[in-house]
Amino acid sequence: PNAFLGSELKSTLLDGGQLFGGKANTAYLMPWNRYYNPRSLYKILEMGIIPRLTRDSFTAEVSGKEMKFNRGTIIIPAYQRDAMSIISSAEVHSLMEEIVESDHVQIYATNTALTPQGPDLGGAFQSVLSKPEVAVLSGEGTSAYGVGEIWHLINYRMNIPISLLDANNLNQSKLSKYDTLILADGSYSQLDSNDVNSMKDWIVNGGTLISVQSASSWVVEDSITDEQLLENKELNFDIPYDQIRNLSEAQRIGGAIFNVEIDNTHPIAYGYDKTHPVFRRGTAFFKLSDAPAANVGRYTSSPLISGYISEEKLDEMKNTASIISKKEESGRIIMFADNPAFRAFWYGTHGLLMNAIFFGKAF
Repeated sequence: PNAFLGSELKSTLLDGGQLFGGKANTAYLMPWNRYYNPRSLYKILEMGIIPRLTRDSFTAEVSGKEMKFNRGTIIIPAYQRDAMSIISSAEVHSLMEEIVESDHVQIYATNTALTPQGPDLGGAFQSVLSKPEVAVLSGEGTSAYGVGEIWHLINYRMNIPISLLDANNLNQSKLSKYDTLILADGSYSQLDSNDVNSMKDWIVNGGTLISVQSASSWVVEDSITDEQLLENKELNFDIPYDQIRNLSEAQRIGGAIFNVEIDNTHPIAYGYDKTHPVFRRGTAFFKLSDAPAANVGRYTSSPLISGYISEEKLDEMKNTASIISKKEESGRIIMFADNPAFRAFWYGTHGLLMNAIFFGKAF
């Protein structure tokens, strides 16, 4: 049995960041491969710097050597010609020194916008990023646990302000202050048709709606999107009464680990490999979307990594959607079948939620 345990994890200490190449004449490059990248990106945006998100891989010269950078790398111009306020190159450099120390990120300085391979810096392969204004629905009817998990990750761990927005009596005045709205795992049956219509209007006018686990089921059931839930197969329990509870309980997924195929060319999955383990509960499965390039994550044909799931539910889960991201006129809906922030302990999917927040409106 010990063969399944893997190697011992002896330390969980943060290993520190580093600034390579000294003071940049052109730009600083931040690869999107560290846990606290989102915390650093928010600090960059908060200062008024206008960074860009790269959507293709490229190489750049750092300290006289050619280095490869993957898509998802953040470009921070050393001189902020387009910023709302004047920010000196010294201030930008000082911030780079600060974030490598505080957030353990890696920053690379380059002195030319010309790249040996791939699109040049400042080209059309980049999206301009803006500071997200984030709210999570809360209040009567919602789950304090679900809301707390989201708040803990975004506000406590990433130091990003997030508003708790009362889920009742939604209107355009309340919603217009935000460009990103998160529906945490929980129940939203208390929202009436006016609330739902306000949410729909806000999305088509440019808002990004992010839903998690049971909230994603509600988004489908209340026709906020035309995606579909997989119909649960009816099982024939022709058994004695005293056995029915055990057999019905056996169809639940109380908490297990599954493998998901990731489209890591999609901005929601920048920084991830082509497969990734997710932690999930519940038996709501989503059909793959028919929208172009909308299926960011899908369960593999052999998804179970660890934990219990019945053979029937495992068969249903195979090749269903784990993450769907699709345009809705000027806005976007990003649905997680699972809870990427579950109980603040499953770190590996935190980045997917943070990508949805920062990159949801950048493509």
